[in-house]
Amino acid sequence: MSDNNVACFGEDRKGNLWIGTYLGGVNRFDPRTGQFTRLQHDPQNANSLSHNSVTSIYADRDGLLWFGTAQGLNKFDPRTEAFTRYDEKDGLPNAFIYSILGDDEGNLWLSSNNGLSKCNDRLPAGRKFKNYDVTDGLQSNEFNVGAYHRGRSGAFYFGGINGLNRFFPGEVRENPHAPPIVLTAFKKFNETAALDSALAEIKTLRLSYRENFFSFDFAALDYTQPEKNQYAYMMAGFDPDWIHAGTRRYAGYTNLDPGAYVFKVKGANNDGVWNETGAAVKIIITPPFWKTWWFRVLAAAAIIGLLGLIYRYRVGRLLEMERLRVRIASDLHDDIGATLTKISLHSELIEESNEPGEIRESLRKIGAMSRELVTTMSDIVWSIDARNDTLGNLIDRMRDFATSVLSVRATQIDFNCAGLDMQKKLPVDFRQNIYLIFKEAINNIAKHAEAARVDVQIKNANGHFNMSIRDDGKGWREHEYAKLTGHGLRNMKMRAARIGGDLNISQNGGCTVSLTMAAVR
Repeated sequence: MSDNNVACFGEDRKGNLWIGTYLGGVNRFDPRTGQFTRLQHDPQNANSLSHNSVTSIYADRDGLLWFGTAQGLNKFDPRTEAFTRYDEKDGLPNAFIYSILGDDEGNLWLSSNNGLSKCNDRLPAGRKFKNYDVTDGLQSNEFNVGAYHRGRSGAFYFGGINGLNRFFPGEVRENPHAPPIVLTAFKKFNETAALDSALAEIKTLRLSYRENFFSFDFAALDYTQPEKNQYAYMMAGFDPDWIHAGTRRYAGYTNLDPGAYVFKVKGANNDGVWNETGAAVKIIITPPFWKTWWFRVLAAAAIIGLLGLIYRYRVGRLLEMERLRVRIASDLHDDIGATLTKISLHSELIEESNEPGEIRESLRKIGAMSRELVTTMSDIVWSIDARNDTLGNLIDRMRDFATSVLSVRATQIDFNCAGLDMQKKLPVDFRQNIYLIFKEAINNIAKHAEAARVDVQIKNANGHFNMSIRDDGKGWREHEYAKLTGHGLRNMKMRAARIGGDLNISQNGGCTVSLTMAAVR
């Protein structure tokens, strides 16, 4: 024997005697050999006896042995010599099992430290145990060791700290009523929400993404023992499975992502009869506008449009640069190339001539053309330099040029500007063409006008940009005008057309050159 303090006995089909002890586990006695075999708790073996304090033994009609212990119910299969353990997590009301009785339907009735339990091992996990307590008529939830008996009439007796319970197992009927399930309240931020109609009639609830904390109250409409009604719920689209809430009648959620969900709840009566249909309501959480499909479409369209504008801008800039390159190449060819050709010709004349007068004249012309070439190169470099891209830079350049040219002839020059934003940046072709028109006009005045005064007016007014250059000189004689229109005037008009402007020349007590174009904004 493993222990001399014997608590209970049992006998199996083979005639073996099973002896439960208070501290030594179970002893199996074989009367044919007179030998004892000990079956005890082994912490390293999950298929051993759950505890060495054994309070009751029962052999069922299937040949299985059941042991009540201080730490759960044990099922022993003689064929495998293995124990299967059950405790509170499997549905027992308490792990301290005092006694075991079997009824005619194959159920086991167990007394414990927290009520009676009916065990049907044939049922699936989670439904093997049906528990009873004082609300079902028990003298107390606490029973005693050894106080159990099955009478000749089939009545069961269980004794506890407040007396005795007697009943016939076949007459203990379960409540067959599957209770209706209703939603009783909907709360946002722990405050009951005001709804347009009864919650039970509402099929869909719409919430803003800001309403990120809400809860439901619910109830099973069975009043036999309502405190024992059980509940399970889930938020379809969020919860992967049902959440078993026991007797708790509410469910709360926080920070659900925008989207569509279905809140479902089901319940059972006091005897565990479930209404699997339950109740349900659809929840639609609207997203913030920046997460809506239409905003994403608009954003995508805006991005595509912006990329298109950037592409068009880049293409425009490339075309502008290409046009600038062509114009610079043209200027270099027309002005600098022609001047260099003339210098080359005069150089050849110097080489071939023996006349000092001709040599001096050619050298003078080479010097003049070289200075003109330097000026032309300076103008081109200035026009393409990004540091000179403002309207103020252009005005300063024009003023400096006019002063340097006209001061030699003691011609007074007045500059008047109005309505201009001096910090306004101008495209290269605008700067270049406006400046070259101005330069051509000043050169013509210096060469032909014999003017004492030049008045320059530059302004933005009435949606137009106007540059007017007026002198008080003698005007042009007919042959001089023809010479001007042959080359200089044609260049000025061509440059005005390049920037969308209109050039006019008039004579009235002098000469006025006027350029008009869209206002410079």
